[in-house]
Amino acid sequence: MSLRYITPLIYLVLLAPHFSYAQSGDNYGLDPAATGAGLPNTSLTMIAANIIMAILGFVGVIFLLLIIYGGFTWMFGAREGKEKNINKAKTIITSATVGMIIIIVAYSITYFLVNYVITATNDTAPAGPVPDVPAAS
Repeated sequence: MSLRYITPLIYLVLLAPHFSYAQSGDNYGLDPAATGAGLPNTSLTMIAANIIMAILGFVGVIFLLLIIYGGFTWMFGAREGKEKNINKAKTIITSATVGMIIIIVAYSITYFLVNYVITATNDTAPAGPVPDVPAAS
């Protein structure tokens, strides 16, 4: 056997016990230390959700800037009578719109699948906005 096949096998055998500890609920006594340091007790899913929302906000800003840039390019191209600039502006606006549609569809599919998996595995309510329920009087 070649060394390129043996090396991954050795890594797998040596690291396999560490993979099994990844699912354990024990944090090796770090919870009291984190609480004492004033760190928030947020789950990995909430951190990932916050990162994804920040990235989506950034993508929305980029989309808005591309639409504004395409609009200005179109206006100035039409004013000067340059068909090349008008076609460039149409391409920018079309590409930005298609990119935003792809991102929205990908996020929607991911959101649906994650909620479906969470509901199926934990038998709990899916993550997302909680509807307002009026208090009983």
